[in-house]
Amino acid sequence: MVNNKKAWIRLVEAVAAVIILAGVLLVAYTANQGEKQDVGEYVHNIQVKILTDIANNDELRRDVLTNDLNSIQSFANLNTPTNFNSTIVICNITLDPCRIALPDKNVFVEERIIVADLEIYNPRKVRIYTWEL
Repeated sequence: MVNNKKAWIRLVEAVAAVIILAGVLLVAYTANQGEKQDVGEYVHNIQVKILTDIANNDELRRDVLTNDLNSIQSFANLNTPTNFNSTIVICNITLDPCRIALPDKNVFVEERIIVADLEIYNPRKVRIYTWEL
């Protein structure tokens, strides 16, 4: 009878150990999955931040309205991670396809329309193309 009790206790300990081990592995797996972000989502977030900063900064906004592409491109380059490349295009919002020659890679595109500031009304479309190097 005593051996029978010891066998049950060992069986319960073994089952508990398996459950604890499975729980630890499950937590580690889900934590690892949460850290991996889709490249498309990552690039989208970067592009939206760049375009939002351009829209909210008075100087950058004026540069878009006056077609000063150099300052906008410099700003985008500073805010793009080093393993990505970005190209900014400023174009007219009416009947302008806003196209450029792109590399043969997965290219992510976002755009924002900037219409005016306090002094200038010149609607423009700012499009950012981003791809992984």
